[in-house]
Amino acid sequence: MGEHREGDYVSTSDAAKLAKVPVGTVWSWASRGKLAAVGTYNGARYYAAAEVIRIEAATRRRPRLRRLVGMAAEDLQG
Repeated sequence: MGEHREGDYVSTSDAAKLAKVPVGTVWSWASRGKLAAVGTYNGARYYAAAEVIRIEAATRRRPRLRRLVGMAAEDLQG
């Protein structure tokens, strides 16, 4: 995919590759209002590459709920 600059825009599939997530995750971010499409072309949505990178980084920093629930369950059993 290469490097992306501040003004670059990427399709949904390229956004998924850039963030190293499934395409469904990009759709989820968009449907929840975390990622805004900046336009469409021939029915394809485009996103600011910088926003995709920012959202992916913020998502990776958050603790995973499943991991926390699993740790709590182990504490209860142990």
